[in-house]
Amino acid sequence: MDALRNIIDFIASYPLWAKLLVTGGVGVTVLTLIFARPLQTPVATTAMYSIKINSPRGGDRVPWSFPVVGSFEKLPDSIDLWVITTDSSGQRYWPQERAIPRTDKTWSARVHGIGGEPGDRRTFGVFLVGEDGQALLDLWKRAAANQKGLELTRLTHDIQKVHEVDVVVESGRP
Repeated sequence: MDALRNIIDFIASYPLWAKLLVTGGVGVTVLTLIFARPLQTPVATTAMYSIKINSPRGGDRVPWSFPVVGSFEKLPDSIDLWVITTDSSGQRYWPQERAIPRTDKTWSARVHGIGGEPGDRRTFGVFLVGEDGQALLDLWKRAAANQKGLELTRLTHDIQKVHEVDVVVESGRP
């Protein structure tokens, strides 16, 4: 009880404007904790959902643009699957296309430009994309339509890679 009394006495020593400011700050903090939307980070592993790329396989030779086919056991609600190409260090990303799930537990998408020259190794993967990531990729698509070579260097907390494949570029840009 003495500690509470000391806090009250300490606060009482400040002018009214400071008391109102502290009360408002505490109120905003409490309301934020109560009403803020929780982060929707997909907690996913390949084992949980068995999401994988079936074609092309690692080491396959691919043209500049090619179809990608995969499979899944189940998909989380309100989460999209996206095929995204990456650089060798995994620090740059080029979204390609949202994967379309089918009722037979397969999905399909397309890589529209793997990049590189014939004989180069390139990487692409399938990613789970939550609500914030969907907004980022939508904005990226709009911007990329007007700026050639636009890349992402950071992903949102709810974009998570679940399977990745290295391929060899067979032919250059069409």
